[in-house]
Amino acid sequence: MKTSKGFTLIELAIVVAIIAVLAAVAVPKFGNAEASAERGVIKDMVSQLTSAAAIYTARYSQTPTGLDTFVGTGNAPTGVQTIAVGNFGRGNGTATTCAVAAGSMTNCSFKKWTAPVYTYTEGAISISTTPTGTNSNADAF
Repeated sequence: MKTSKGFTLIELAIVVAIIAVLAAVAVPKFGNAEASAERGVIKDMVSQLTSAAAIYTARYSQTPTGLDTFVGTGNAPTGVQTIAVGNFGRGNGTATTCAVAAGSMTNCSFKKWTAPVYTYTEGAISISTTPTGTNSNADAF
């Protein structure tokens, strides 16, 4: 007697149904990946700014008076600056560069977050931004 090899239609339907359920569970997890990645970049900048301020303090034996003393807007640090933000925050495809002043750093562009404002007060760096669009249910910081 001849035996047939292969999958039955019911077996294939079950496999397709399992794959559909897995996809339905996984897709929402990846849908917010861009917003999560941008959030990480925005928060990580605080650590980089803090490190740059510490490097400035060690190099010049004095605390920086503002962000503009240790942050440059070009693609590479110049003069006494220890960090550059020329390529930071271009998530929406525009060629904007963050605006750096003594008390704050603004105008950094992101797709899923409003332009973060980094504030430098008495040596401490804080951040303020809110989610936008489909990301609006995320927590602000």
